[in-house]
Amino acid sequence: FVYTEKDHLVDGTFMTGNSNEIKIEKGVKYLINPGAVGQPRDRSPLAACAIYDSKTRKIKFYRMEYDIEEAQRKILKEGLPSPLAERLSLGI
Repeated sequence: FVYTEKDHLVDGTFMTGNSNEIKIEKGVKYLINPGAVGQPRDRSPLAACAIYDSKTRKIKFYRMEYDIEEAQRKILKEGLPSPLAERLSLGI
């Protein structure tokens, strides 16, 4: 999600799919949450990130694969609850 200083969603910024891009307006403050790796909330087990290009003032959002099984093994090895490991592959 992307929020402007006026506390509203910028048009077209609910990002889905593998990559999307928005133009950052000069003089506007933004709060940008590209997502995370692990504990996704959108039913996609893919990792989420964003890259900002300060020359073009564009931010591009990406979804990519990562080694979910290895992450699950590490969670269980540390003795954390198994639902935390299971949810990674479910995207919840």
